[in-house]
Amino acid sequence: MAYNINEATRKLKEVIELCEQGKAPDIDSLKEAHALLTDENIIYIPWATENVLHQAESRGLKITQEQAQEVLYNMERKHDCEYGITWTTIDCWLDDLDVEEEGDPFED
Repeated sequence: MAYNINEATRKLKEVIELCEQGKAPDIDSLKEAHALLTDENIIYIPWATENVLHQAESRGLKITQEQAQEVLYNMERKHDCEYGITWTTIDCWLDDLDVEEEGDPFED
């Protein structure tokens, strides 16, 4: 069994779409997705666009929701499992965005 949260959510989405169409879902896909999401031997440490937006704001950067999603995509696609994903990782990907600083967010 592949341990991939994206695979589990894809399977759940397929089941939901079938239900919305009034069709019977593939019970095996549903069971596999459930197993992936509830396996106590697997952990998921999620990072969200909210984290990226907050980090950008704390650095005085104004970014869009789409840019935050781009940062998440790059973090997932190019992460190094030896180091994990940290706030510094977010900073590095924010540095790659073409945005201008708004000024010091801590100045009054």
